[in-house]
Amino acid sequence: MNEDFSMSGWLKKKGEKGLIKTWKLRWFLIREDRILYFERENFNQKGQFPLSQVLCVDTLQDVSCGFSIVTTGRTYLLQAMNENEKKKWVQLLERRISVDPSELIRLKREHDLKKQMMDFEYNETITTLNAIHQKEGDIEV
Repeated sequence: MNEDFSMSGWLKKKGEKGLIKTWKLRWFLIREDRILYFERENFNQKGQFPLSQVLCVDTLQDVSCGFSIVTTGRTYLLQAMNENEKKKWVQLLERRISVDPSELIRLKREHDLKKQMMDFEYNETITTLNAIHQKEGDIEV
């Protein structure tokens, strides 16, 4: 593999589990056709995904040095240590993405539908929790 397409470094990743989404520092590594991330530098792997699943990389307007990696199954929210590091990650990822335009449209629609379902499920959960709390005389969530 060409070393030009390999990269590693620290990024903050916003979690997706739990009611409160926290930013955690992770060691990210682009190796061959995958992105891997670890709790510590190359130790205790926390996750990975193939570059073939990356649909696009986008800047996060409301997060300093932030960007997102949109895959077929999830959107990863990331924050670099500075603008220069962010630029390096985004440029490298954009060079590695190879999605057929018609496939991109199909996957984007699928991604949007999944997001709508997640938003709906979240709203339903909040409505249910509010109803339970109101019955018990508690305050709204």
